Amino acid sequence: MSMVERLNLSKKSFLEYLKLSNIACPFYTEKAQAMITNDFSTDISLKYQQQHLSMSLALGSTCGKPLHLASVAKEIYKECKSYSECDVSAVAKYY
Repeated sequence: MSMVERLNLSKKSFLEYLKLSNIACPFYTEKAQAMITNDFSTDISLKYQQQHLSMSLALGSTCGKPLHLASVAKEIYKECKSYSECDVSAVAKYY
């Protein structure tokens, strides 16, 4: 959402575009809606998402398969530690 804001695009238009795109799925549209309305009711908390990413990274390391994007996501969630009890969409508040 920070990129949408920076480009002065309508958040509602972005959400409509997201719904019509090839990556449309309920999870993405729900999280985008949460970011637009600042409703960070906990569905998947940041702290648990960070734990899941840690486990995924450990498994990737064990299998010899680096998971670069998961590593970056984990670091972003770590920076958002003050929102650890909030939903993962609360990352939008940090950025």
